[in-house]
Formats: sequence, structure tokens, C-alpha cells
Amino acid sequence: MKSMPIKWLHISRRCLGAKMSIKSAVKKFLRNGKIRGLLKKSRVGATTDLVLFSIHRNPEALRVYDAVKAIFMQSSHYILGSVGERYISLIVNEHNHDYIVKYFGKYIFAIEKKVACITVHCSETELVPGVITYITSILSDKSVNMHEFFTSQDEIILVIDEEQAFDYVSYLKEIFQA
Repeated sequence: MKSMPIKWLHISRRCLGAKMSIKSAVKKFLRNGKIRGLLKKSRVGATTDLVLFSIHRNPEALRVYDAVKAIFMQSSHYILGSVGERYISLIVNEHNHDYIVKYFGKYIFAIEKKVACITVHCSETELVPGVITYITSILSDKSVNMHEFFTSQDEIILVIDEEQAFDYVSYLKEIFQA
């Protein structure tokens, strides 16, 4: 059996790598096309004047969280929350800041004032892989710092600094309709 020259082996590996890169690029292009098609049908908006609380999770904090959530959901107050394994994230209108501090007190370990929620209302996101990555990469390219994000069946909610929220909503709408 003849041995292959080292140079040929090196070129062959490069070609194989190029084929894999082309294949990956085609897959990404097709997936991004499906994502853009899905996002063209979406609605994008922002809610401002919000505060993000990060709260240590423990039995007492969970009890308070359930009570506060029930009270807020019966009223017109904005509330968005998520319970993780170690922390509770809670977003409320600025005018409810003191109320949350009063009830969660010592369990609060971080407060981010002047945040906004950018909401992408879009159905069928579970059918197309990469929707969240696509949206967050668009904002990442604009150097947007996301404090949190939440997803549900038909909504993707990104928590960002308030100052340019409406500019980013306009930018996302423009990208989605392109």
C-alpha cells in the first residue's frame, strides 16, 4: 500500500472541513429562514417603568411570592415572576417597589431599577429550534445586556435596561419584517 504524501492529506482535511462548513451554513440559512418566517407573524412591544427583584428562594419567600402574585393578578398591577432552584425573579411596576421590599425584605439580594420587558408574541416557537437564540443574538450584536428572559408557549420576554427599550423594539420589528 502506498503512503499518501503529507501535503495531500492536509489538503484533503481542509476540503472535508470546507464541506462541513458549507453544510452547516446551508442548515443555518434554512433554519434562519424558518425563524424569520415565523417572526414575521409576531408582535413586538415593550413595557417600561419596571423593577427587577432577585430574591433568595426559601419556604418563607415562596409563601410570600404566592401571596403577592395572587394579589397582583387580581388587580391591574404588572407582575412577572419565575421561581428557580435557588432564586426567585420578580418584575413589578416601579410604584410597587416599596411593597415588594416590605414583604420580601431580607431575602432580596439584588434590585435592578429602570428595566423594561420586550415581549415577542409569537405562536409555534416550539416547532422551530433556535428562535430564542436568534432573537438574543440580534440584541447581543447591538450590545444589549439582558438581565433575565422568560419564555412561555407564545411569548418570549427579554428584560433589559429601560433607556433604549423602544429603540430595540423598533429594531426587532425591522429585522423581523426584512
